[in-house]
Amino acid sequence: QRSSTEVRKMQVTFTNCDCTKNDINIFSAANPHGTWRLNLAEPYGQMVANECMYLANYKAGCRIVKLLHNGSLITLERAFLVDTKESPDSATVQKKKQLDEFMKNQRMAAKDLLESNMVGASRHLHMLLEPFKFRMAEEQQLQVLHKTKDLWNMKAKREGREVV
Repeated sequence: QRSSTEVRKMQVTFTNCDCTKNDINIFSAANPHGTWRLNLAEPYGQMVANECMYLANYKAGCRIVKLLHNGSLITLERAFLVDTKESPDSATVQKKKQLDEFMKNQRMAAKDLLESNMVGASRHLHMLLEPFKFRMAEEQQLQVLHKTKDLWNMKAKREGREVV
C-alpha cells in the first residue's frame, strides 16, 4: 500500500524472526571449509575472499590450502612485519626463521595429537613453549594435550564430523 505522505519510510522488524539458514552454498566464517569459486567483481565474492584472508591470518588453525586464479596456482607466503629501522639483515632473517619453526612445531603438535601420538605431541608442545621460556612438567603437558583432544572431539561431535 502506498503511503499517503510525501516522505515514505520503510521499517522492517526482525522481532520473532528466524534468521538462521544452513545452506552449503553460503560461506560461513564461523565454520570456514570447502572449495569456493569467487567472482571478485561481485560484493559477495569480495566479502568471502576478504573473510578467508582475515581468517587465514588471524584465526588459529585456519589456512588457505590452495588458491587458483584463472586456473593458475597462486603461491601464498606469510608476510612478516619488519621494523622500518631494520634492514633485511640477520636479525630479520632470524625472526622469520623463528616464526617458521614455531609454525612447523604448531602443525606437528596438532598432527601428532590428531593421530593420538601423545609422546610426539608432547615433544612438539615443549618445542613450542621453549622459546618463550615456559616450562611445563611432562605430566601436565599430557593433561593439557588430553583435554585439548577431548575438546576437539566434542566440537567435532557438535558439528557432525568424525571423532578422532
